[in-house]
Amino acid sequence: MATIELSHNICRFIPSSHSSDGISAVDFIYEKKPKFFEEYRTEPVFRVYAVATGTVRVRTVYQEETLTAGDLFFVLPAQKYAFPDGKGLTYLYISYHGVAAGRMCEQIGATFRNCFFRGYGECLDDLLRAIAISTESSAGLLAESCLLRIFGTILSGADRASNKPDPADSVTRVRKYVEDHYQEPDLRVAGIAEALSYNGNYLSSRFRLETGFTIGQYIQSIRIQNACALAASGVSSVADIAGMTGFSDPQYFSRVFTRFTKLSPKQFMKTCVRDGSNPPAAPRG
Repeated sequence: MATIELSHNICRFIPSSHSSDGISAVDFIYEKKPKFFEEYRTEPVFRVYAVATGTVRVRTVYQEETLTAGDLFFVLPAQKYAFPDGKGLTYLYISYHGVAAGRMCEQIGATFRNCFFRGYGECLDDLLRAIAISTESSAGLLAESCLLRIFGTILSGADRASNKPDPADSVTRVRKYVEDHYQEPDLRVAGIAEALSYNGNYLSSRFRLETGFTIGQYIQSIRIQNACALAASGVSSVADIAGMTGFSDPQYFSRVFTRFTKLSPKQFMKTCVRDGSNPPAAPRG
């Protein structure tokens, strides 16, 4: 299922430093040899698990399922769950909170009784790549981008399955358009709205309502996420990274990068070297 392998546990704990109006990540974890537990546990925040390899038996108060690679398990605050056993298991999880967190779970239908979502292997490589290049300063940005992608993928699949129009589909289309065009310096809300045949004001308000972010903030987050990946992969020219991620002004890029990661691009590069944060291995054929 996953085409990327990680050799060791990765734990990123994210300080709370921004508004809870959107989605704020608390931690971003990869477990190479996770421990199983028979007794129920609960979490004070939202959490989503993604199975990378192997199997795990998951038990809640309402049901019990065996999950395999590519399956997702959503945990709501105070929800009781246990992982009694499994085989060859590795997984990732992101803990998160915020007003938009509950709203997005409602949108996808994640509840105490409906918390298993199967067959989302397309999200795995995104998660593995993100945590592989993450540092303590960039983990929050990368985790939150992954969360939006997971929610968008589920919503997009639900729309296709029901064949009914849904306002959330506009959010999914914006996300996809930004991810495909973030390298274009002139990427703006007006151009996105025209390309997708939406009213610009409607699109902006709908995106903010569904995600807690403005479209402009999302564009910058995707650009900085990709800038982090380029810096971690060894690209050492700030001007080159800026140009490759849609910034025409390297100085403005540096200011935005610092605002998102709390480090300058050069400081981030030094952190990657110090922490041994290298790009993931090439996908297997």
